[in-house]
Amino acid sequence: MRRQIPLEGHVMEEMQGSHDLAGDAGLQAHLSAGAEHQQRDPYLVKSVVHASQILAAFHDTSEVLPLKEIVRRCGLPKSMVFRLLYTMSTCHIVEKLQSNRYHLAARPADETPAPTAAPKKRRVSTARQEPPKDAPHAG
Repeated sequence: MRRQIPLEGHVMEEMQGSHDLAGDAGLQAHLSAGAEHQQRDPYLVKSVVHASQILAAFHDTSEVLPLKEIVRRCGLPKSMVFRLLYTMSTCHIVEKLQSNRYHLAARPADETPAPTAAPKKRRVSTARQEPPKDAPHAG
C-alpha cells in the first residue's frame, strides 16, 4: 500500500511493508511540519531526505530497478534521482548495473571505502612571522 507525502513542492510515496526510511516517525514529523507551516527546519538536510526516498524505493537488497521505476516510486524529478544515484554509487551505497539499472550495495559499512575528493588547496604564507613584542624571548 502506498500513500503520498508532500515535501516542499515534491510528492513522496511511502511504501508500507518495505524497509521504508520514509516511514520513520521523526522524518514524518519533519515532512508534515514543513508542508503545513512552510517553515524549513534548519537542521534538516533535504538532499539526505531525497536520498532516503530513493533508498525506500528498493523493497529489498536483491531488487534491481531501472532509473524510470525508481523515479516513479519516489516521485522526485528524474534529473535529481539520476544525480543522487550517481552520488550514492560513488559512495558505494547503490551499485549501477548495465542499462541504467541499480540495486542496493550489500556491504558492511566498515568495508565501504570513503569517496575520494580532490584535496583543497591551501594558501601558504611565505612571509616570516615576527613574535609579539611582549612575548618571552627564546634563546
